[in-house]
Amino acid sequence: MIALAVMAAAIGGAPVVLTDRASIAVSGRAIRLRDVVAGRYALGAAGAIEIARIPAGAVRLTLSRRMIATIVRRMVPGLTVTGANAGTIEFRAPPIARRAPGNASDLPKPAIARGEAMTFAVRVGPVTVERPVAAMQPGRVGRRVFVRDTAGNVFSARLSETAR
Repeated sequence: MIALAVMAAAIGGAPVVLTDRASIAVSGRAIRLRDVVAGRYALGAAGAIEIARIPAGAVRLTLSRRMIATIVRRMVPGLTVTGANAGTIEFRAPPIARRAPGNASDLPKPAIARGEAMTFAVRVGPVTVERPVAAMQPGRVGRRVFVRDTAGNVFSARLSETAR
């Protein structure tokens, strides 16, 4: 707390003015003091203070200028903030990285094809019961698929690495 008061004194005791911009693009999810201050104040280390954060999963956060001034005063006691007139500032984070859609050849091939013959095995203690089944749908290791046994019964089974 004392360090923040020293930072406020280091700014020179002059009031800082909030930016007049209505929209600000930030480099990450953190909104820092230097993002909301207008002009070229000698903020020094105080400029790196995180005053707010854009929530995970969101790419925008809108705050009123009065709320920003209140947050700044709480984060840096002794700092005087002006320019907190009516209005809001929208902060924009970089877009969330998403995998670009590719073609179907990029997708992993199913481990089991529809209609493929497999052996269904159930283990309970030292006893293992096995019976032949056929896959009713394609599937991958670790996932469940519907299978049909020789009697025509349909049930789901988890595919193991030794499936087939």
